[in-house]
Amino acid sequence: MLFRSTAFNVRAGVGERIGEVFVNSGTYVDGMCLNFRSVNGNWGPNLPCVGATTGTQSDFLIPWGQRITRVDVWAANGYINQVAIETNTGLRNVYGANQAGQTTTTFQAPGGREIVGFVGTAGALLNSLGVVTRDRKSTRLNSSHLVISYAVFC
Repeated sequence: MLFRSTAFNVRAGVGERIGEVFVNSGTYVDGMCLNFRSVNGNWGPNLPCVGATTGTQSDFLIPWGQRITRVDVWAANGYINQVAIETNTGLRNVYGANQAGQTTTTFQAPGGREIVGFVGTAGALLNSLGVVTRDRKSTRLNSSHLVISYAVFC
């Protein structure tokens, strides 16, 4: 049975990139939180979490000068059960648990772009997850620079 879910769209603002990702997970990915860092290194405020804050919370600190370029998403039974986040240097963390019959979607930022946010739906667990990319040299975030890749797992 699927829980009621709400759409979310969490992304870096002008002159920011993802500096830290918090993932709550167990058998499934329960929720995520992002912390943004400005291009000059200053930390921004933590944004509200999406999904639930249950499960084990893990922190993925993106080293200064690195950026997220790939996200792998595994889904089973209508929920996200695993997510892997990878930087441009190959630093990679995986959260959640393997499930029988899971499907995999890979979001790879095209050359010259970086992943700057996430879109999807969440309730007690993450139901769907996609990424928002931007030209990595862009200081503006508008429709001419923004690309959303969205995968729905139900």
